[in-house]
Amino acid sequence: MNLPIKLKVFREYRNWTIDDVSKELNLSVKSYTDLEMGKTKLNGVLAQKLSDLYQAPMEFFLIDDTPHYLQAEVLYSNCTITSGSAGTSGYINHQHNDRGIDEIIYAKKEEIKNLKQQIEYLQQQNDKLVALLGERAKDNFAADC
Repeated sequence: MNLPIKLKVFREYRNWTIDDVSKELNLSVKSYTDLEMGKTKLNGVLAQKLSDLYQAPMEFFLIDDTPHYLQAEVLYSNCTITSGSAGTSGYINHQHNDRGIDEIIYAKKEEIKNLKQQIEYLQQQNDKLVALLGERAKDNFAADC
């Protein structure tokens, strides 16, 4: 999922307006709008502000167009499991303590919904093409006879 979609999903999940978010980030409305529309790039300082605002890992905003398994790997790379003297103890040190997990889940559900719509559209297009090819094959067969 790309950054503009992430920003919009997080903002809408909180029922915030662009004005609300731009004030929280201490940005002009135009600057934030440009960021949410993908017209400007995100820098580290702003990524940290977004992380603090939405209580989500900063990496979530910095990762863009990366396969999902890599996103998950980075999001939880701060977890450390140590082994005790009698086997694994299960101590986990997570920098963000799963802050913002609800927003991340919401964003992923929105992405899944969009992907399902794309799949349905592509299936419809495929069905139309198959029908068209079938008609052309019939016409060619009839012309050959």
